Amino acid sequence: MNLQFKLMNFENKQVFDDQIPNFEEVDFQSVNIRYKKVLLLISILEFLILVSVATVVVFFNPDIELAQKPFLFYPIALIWFIFRLMIINQRYKSKGYAFRQKDVLYKSGIIFREVAVVPYKRIQHCRNTEGFIQRFFSLSTLYIYSAGGNALTIPGLDREDAVQFKLYIIEQTTNE
Repeated sequence: MNLQFKLMNFENKQVFDDQIPNFEEVDFQSVNIRYKKVLLLISILEFLILVSVATVVVFFNPDIELAQKPFLFYPIALIWFIFRLMIINQRYKSKGYAFRQKDVLYKSGIIFREVAVVPYKRIQHCRNTEGFIQRFFSLSTLYIYSAGGNALTIPGLDREDAVQFKLYIIEQTTNE
């Protein structure tokens, strides 16, 4: 078996700081404003489930005296609920996405900020999902799966926009 290798001109030039694109210059689009309502409804449901479970545990536990029962868990749950309500606006504002020529960007996080970049070349699959609450508000979540096995999740997209973004990504990945 005779193999011939063709020599290629391989270049790997250094990139300087002034040539690296800056993510702060990207104009991120906010997720849909209705996503705030989804966050609010989820917080209310979490609170109700938490209080219900605590009520069942506290009132059916014979080791806890009746006088202490209401003071055990409810103030903590109420403080947690108030905290969740206070940060809904920050949670909403922290999320943003951008579609560029060669990649998709998504930013999130209040305390720990993150910007994820997925080049179209690396995308293998994408899908839209709608949970019960999202469906009620005509919202969808776009999942973008890369070749490395990671998924980029963009929640709070308008249903029609999510479908258009998915079609755009499919078009870009087939053109690469």
